[in-house]
Amino acid sequence: MGKDLTKVTNTVFICNGGTCKKSGAEENTRELRCAIKMAGLHEITHTIKTLCQGQCENAPVLFLNPEGIWYKRMTAETIDEFVKQKLAISAGFDDHTLFKDGWNTMFPVKTIDLKTHDDLSHHDDDHVGYVYGALIYPWEHNVYPLLKEIFQIYRQSVVIYHLNKSLNSSDFQVDYKDGKALINGNIAGENLEVVMSATRESEYFLYKVSKIKLYRTPDGLQGIYVVNARQGIFLRVEWRTDNNFWNHLVDNYVMISG
Repeated sequence: MGKDLTKVTNTVFICNGGTCKKSGAEENTRELRCAIKMAGLHEITHTIKTLCQGQCENAPVLFLNPEGIWYKRMTAETIDEFVKQKLAISAGFDDHTLFKDGWNTMFPVKTIDLKTHDDLSHHDDDHVGYVYGALIYPWEHNVYPLLKEIFQIYRQSVVIYHLNKSLNSSDFQVDYKDGKALINGNIAGENLEVVMSATRESEYFLYKVSKIKLYRTPDGLQGIYVVNARQGIFLRVEWRTDNNFWNHLVDNYVMISG
């Protein structure tokens, strides 16, 4: 059977997302579990490897429950100190504390700008001319929900173009498989794949979403275009009447920090 959870007093979540892995997260996991065992804390401390915890600029990161404390730059060299001070005797470990429950500020390794790269502004866009708009950061955790909202939630309010061809399906199904969004309409042939995640070595890398732009033109046309390196703008969505969709996109995809 697994560990007796009735005895566990601390759970440590160790990020093993891409950035943390590059910074030594796998080694951290091994050293942490080793140090816990050597300190006699195995029965009361549970460790869990996770995927990305959304704090890449502070990598490698750990999260300690139930104290609700985030730790930054947790290298293999600091693991022993963490176990001996924090887990064994509940002493402070403040030099590596990123955030804890009850604080009203964070202490990151570095402060990053909004993921949009540019704020909402009036400017000339190379593709659609003079607009008010901003970029949406094209990471997978933005692309997949954005596609589901466009194709499934707001379908009746928008016009959708794939490679400049209007899609006429009234219903779409959006599914996830191997870093791709598989989009299937209810009209024959209206199917497409959107590559959201691919390594440089992958045959799909040039089809990976590289840019997303949210814009509004002076005459009130609102839209989104999606770009990859191989096809340029391969997906374009436009609408005029649903201001709620615009506001939702700004609040949840543009004006966010990560």
